[in-house]
Amino acid sequence: SIGRIGIRECLKMCSNIKITRKKSPYEGDAMIEINGKRLCESCFCETDGEPCPNCGFSAAEHSEDPLVLPMGTRLNDKIVIGKVMGKGGFGVTYLGYDLRMEKIIAVKEYYPNGIAYRAPGGTEISIGDAGAAETFEKGAEKFYSEAEMVAQFNGNPNIVSVYDYFRANNTVYLVMEFIQGVTLKKYVKKHGRLSDGQALFVMDKIAAALSITHSAGVLHRD
Repeated sequence: SIGRIGIRECLKMCSNIKITRKKSPYEGDAMIEINGKRLCESCFCETDGEPCPNCGFSAAEHSEDPLVLPMGTRLNDKIVIGKVMGKGGFGVTYLGYDLRMEKIIAVKEYYPNGIAYRAPGGTEISIGDAGAAETFEKGAEKFYSEAEMVAQFNGNPNIVSVYDYFRANNTVYLVMEFIQGVTLKKYVKKHGRLSDGQALFVMDKIAAALSITHSAGVLHRD
């Protein structure tokens, strides 16, 4: 069973994994308890209540995007979806929590703009017409193939590891290592231009990653 389900159903289906929603002592609505850990349902950091001391999330003040997966959605009975980290032309990236590994992860969902849509509060993706369906399926197959390709580089310190990839909700998901930090763009905006040493350090890491992927016949064109 895939999708967003209630706590009673969760407990019936996964007796070895305990997930409950605790009433917050603050004005917020709820938080998530996973295997005895009280976690923020947005960033999955441990917390005693709302607002979350790490990300400031408060269920009482939260306005959810109706087109993305609702927080608390479960995928493959092992992943809980949290906040949206980014959206692009071909998909959405969520923060997630792996129930089996008990760690925070990143989850990419294939969700191309202008082709696919989702009913507010729902989980499954729908396609507008037959022509769009063919385009969507080709893109989904490419997304899945790229996940398989990137997974071969797991263990390389300069390339994000891929933990899993699968089909669900009429689309494809890629489960990846979550690395805490900021993008280079945000870093430069906050701290200004990189020094020569910093620039060389970044370029060295990128070149090392590209050298490995190119040796396997893989080109990065983003």
